Amino acid sequence: MGLHYDLSVYKACYDLLLEIFQFTKDFSREYKYTVGESIKKQL
Repeated sequence: MGLHYDLSVYKACYDLLLEIFQFTKDFSREYKYTVGESIKKQL
């Protein structure tokens, strides 16, 4: 059995998270907050 960071699902999610950070790094603080709140409400 491998470690959790060797799993393909973990790698795909981590790559997606990095892409989201790169995409949103220039957003204003207020906009990031409202997007985060929207995501929380949908979950």
